[in-house]
Amino acid sequence: MNYKILLPLFSLLFLSGCSSYNIPKVPIPEPISSDTQMVFTYNFDVPSTKKSLLWKRARDYFAGSYGDFRSVFSVMDKEDGTLIGNAVTNWYLFSGTPYVAKCSTKYHVRFVANNNKARLQLEIINGAPATSGCGWDLPTEKGYKKIVGSFALNAKAVEKALNGEGASNTFKIL
Repeated sequence: MNYKILLPLFSLLFLSGCSSYNIPKVPIPEPISSDTQMVFTYNFDVPSTKKSLLWKRARDYFAGSYGDFRSVFSVMDKEDGTLIGNAVTNWYLFSGTPYVAKCSTKYHVRFVANNNKARLQLEIINGAPATSGCGWDLPTEKGYKKIVGSFALNAKAVEKALNGEGASNTFKIL
């Protein structure tokens, strides 16, 4: 075997393995700015519907969608037409590795009903809940977009419930 040819070849292969390649850099996600919109308000017009019925429909909707809604709402006042509390939503933090962290963000839920109309307000709270897998006080841009999208879907579902549509309104004695 001719070692004079193999030695330089192996040396070249070894040294080429030590050279740096242009490895693409994955941007490190950052939390959104505290100047970002945090409060989202949705107004509903429901003609010919009393405050007490709107409040009941909203309460029934939240009971079905939030599970143990009594742990979410600290104020449930039928006479005032209000439901006030805090909830948690999840989003995922993607890093440059295959690692994915399940993160959580708290938000305020405020609902008020009046005759023929209602308002839902959802507000992202700065500060991570204890259940968050990443501990960030605010979500990343992707997490924020997911949260805002879920707020909009939640508002549409509340509107359906207030108009007498949805799962909680199909369970009635005829």
